[in-house]
Amino acid sequence: MYNRGHQISNFFNPSNEKPNIEFFQGTYNITVSTDTIRDSIAHTLYQVTEYAVVPKWGTLEDDSIATVNDSLYCRSVNSAIYDEDGNLIGTVANGYDGTISPGSMDYYRRWPMRFEILSLVTPYGVNLDLGPDGETWVVDLTDFMPMMTGNKRI
Repeated sequence: MYNRGHQISNFFNPSNEKPNIEFFQGTYNITVSTDTIRDSIAHTLYQVTEYAVVPKWGTLEDDSIATVNDSLYCRSVNSAIYDEDGNLIGTVANGYDGTISPGSMDYYRRWPMRFEILSLVTPYGVNLDLGPDGETWVVDLTDFMPMMTGNKRI
């Protein structure tokens, strides 16, 4: 909704009081002095987020990434100094308290694994009769021992 000019408030309140105004005159000494005023402009802040890996050992779930720290920093760059005409007259070196170095994290994805130890395929399976004693196969699992330790589903 728009207001017309005469509808916009001027923030004046009507009053019956009159201001008490006094005027003075005299002789004054005027002194003009040049002064340098330093004004500053804030640098852009950069968001820096620190992450950590939360491992989930002993499960089939992937590792999680957690936010450890979330901070705002500004870069340490020199500030320019300009005169009243906009001419560059110098720079001011800004100090710094430390450095930030990006790094890498080891992140692991886990999923169920399947190892096939033995596959016995024969075209003679239809109407196969191995007799009353059946047949026996012996498989050496020595090479598979690292995979066979602990609780496994077979």
